[in-house]
Amino acid sequence: MTPPHTPSWHTLAVYSGHPNRVVLDVIRAWEQDLGSVCESYWTRGYVGGAHVRVNVRADAGTASSVLERLADMAADHFETMPTTDDGGYDPERAHRLSVEEGLDTVGIDFGYRADVTAAVPYHTPASHLGVEGATLTEAFYAESRPTAYAVLDATSPRAEALKLYFLRSLVFLGSLVDGSLSFRSHWERFAAGKPATLTASIEAAYAANREGIHAVAEAALAEWEHGDLSQDPVVAAWVPLQRRFQDRIAALYDAGRLGAVVPSEPRTYLEHGRLSMGGAERETPFLSVLFGDDDAFDRFCGRRGLVLTRMNVNLLYLLLPQLGFSVVDRFAFGHFAYRAVEDLYDVDLADRLRGVMARGA
Repeated sequence: MTPPHTPSWHTLAVYSGHPNRVVLDVIRAWEQDLGSVCESYWTRGYVGGAHVRVNVRADAGTASSVLERLADMAADHFETMPTTDDGGYDPERAHRLSVEEGLDTVGIDFGYRADVTAAVPYHTPASHLGVEGATLTEAFYAESRPTAYAVLDATSPRAEALKLYFLRSLVFLGSLVDGSLSFRSHWERFAAGKPATLTASIEAAYAANREGIHAVAEAALAEWEHGDLSQDPVVAAWVPLQRRFQDRIAALYDAGRLGAVVPSEPRTYLEHGRLSMGGAERETPFLSVLFGDDDAFDRFCGRRGLVLTRMNVNLLYLLLPQLGFSVVDRFAFGHFAYRAVEDLYDVDLADRLRGVMARGA
């Protein structure tokens, strides 16, 4: 048992059919009132219905006081903006997703609820990365809140979320083309294991919105090249956040203080990359380059740069659920990002990957 005056994590779940409004109207105002009383961050959840999990690190008395204040503010919000439908919530699907994510489902109530708050157990994020990785993830959730608020405040949150992809490539690699290799790789693996109808719908969405997607890429590049990143709230929050965590991740990795962050065992990854769809093996030039030479792939996976790239991309993927986007959205945005780069730069990413792997850089 934790002594009453020892800081520890405490969590309040706020269930509502309007999670974006809960974040912007309730939690943001509560955080402003909270000030520096204690550490806090929030994440989103789906078990039991859409909700936001607000976490505070404090002694038991302080945590009880500040979370009680949050519950009161949420209750006022529920009266002015009640949930009107369950959003298609399916308890069986929620249970299945929880199992797939490796969550402990023993004793969990998967029944639907809305317009209520509840004290729930704290979930340590990224526990597979060890203490250092979990602490880094907690810090990212806390420090990424300005970016999340800026995206959710925007006229088009989807366009702003896509912009994060292009800016990630520019900040970490200084190149939209090289940054797109990660997104292309992740898309290929995603597409290999999904129904052709789903991937076709995402590809069709890119074709239908090509001009708008290109405009987002060009705007991100223009802001980056101009050098004054303070005029756009999303850029002003996201770019320095990436730079800070890029340095932290590299320092922790070089000191050997991060857990299992290396890519999956190469042959296992290869098997996933070549999953069959509809009885026909999905093979693409990009996958042929990536998996064509076992030894080259093994060396590629062991590179420091690749490991750091994956971890930085994963920070982007941590942020997307905070914005209300799904796993499918994550890969769709990645598809849009790399396809825009291929079109705008008239580049073959398979050839680009071949050069990167040959350099071993």
